Amino acid sequence: MNTITLVDLEGLAIGSGEKMAVHQQGLLHLAFSILLVDCIKNPKKTILQKRAEHKYHSGGLWSNACCGHPMPQENTAYAAKRRLFEELGIHGIDLIPSGTTMYRLNVSNGLIEHEYNQVFMAEMPLTQVITPNPEELDHWKWMDLEELTQDLAHNPHSYSPWLPHVLHVHWT
Repeated sequence: MNTITLVDLEGLAIGSGEKMAVHQQGLLHLAFSILLVDCIKNPKKTILQKRAEHKYHSGGLWSNACCGHPMPQENTAYAAKRRLFEELGIHGIDLIPSGTTMYRLNVSNGLIEHEYNQVFMAEMPLTQVITPNPEELDHWKWMDLEELTQDLAHNPHSYSPWLPHVLHVHWT
């Protein structure tokens, strides 16, 4: 059973719940997202992943490099590094806290992402070796941020519904 952390509106832990039940009921829970960019000070490109078709929700949609839920009692930054390795095979990168966002979004399969999301950024060279986990994603790519902004406006259904919220944390 996958257990995730329930939080209050300030992001403070108030309990835990089984992941699917939490998403079915739309309970506010702790999450993290990672943006990998070519340059922290003046990013031009970011890595997107195409979520595996068989994921429990939002399969086949493009999203930020990595996201997930810390386990109860797990440090969020540690969980983010753990998932970055599990999803993309990347380790040894310094994750920089970028801010938080909170949203309640209907996603596929009748599930609800009601998240207090801690966003991290990391600078990564375009030549970084990436070893994607096929259980997590089907493809990945570098994408120009201006092109991404335009495509999000014209083709929002090609992207995870939380991606604009995550991008907004850094580019506001």
